[in-house]
Amino acid sequence: MISIHSHSTSHLRLKAAVYRVIRAIGRWSHIDVLTVAVFLPLMHLSGLLAVYVGRALPAFLAVVILTMLATEVFDPRVLWAHQESS
Repeated sequence: MISIHSHSTSHLRLKAAVYRVIRAIGRWSHIDVLTVAVFLPLMHLSGLLAVYVGRALPAFLAVVILTMLATEVFDPRVLWAHQESS
């Protein structure tokens, strides 16, 4: 977003590739949150294993949701628009 705001035309192919990777990963990132929510109660084996999520899970969930929303809202054609108008 910063490079678009500043009308940067450097590394456009790299930026487009990074966008595609983030979008592909974003489709599956919500599975991590589901896995933690489902398997966390099962992971408490007394004396052998204990997992405490604490405040980390809401922060992780927020990052996952924001990443998914950002990739849906962002239009990668904007990266190339300034170069074509120059």
